[in-house]
Amino acid sequence: MVLEPICCPACHTPDVVKNGKSDEGKQRYRCRNTKCSRASFIRDYTYQVSVDHKELRQGLNR
Repeated sequence: MVLEPICCPACHTPDVVKNGKSDEGKQRYRCRNTKCSRASFIRDYTYQVSVDHKELRQGLNR
């Protein structure tokens, strides 16, 4: 098993701790650096976009 260190995206310190889960079930982290501008973060932000495939095909065929 390979453990990848998690660093704060703002100050890049590895001094982070788990801080609950988001509504989507993703792990939330908290930076323990007191001088950091970012209090908490989610490691991988992903957003689901609803796409109408029929409209997409019509747009590609133009």
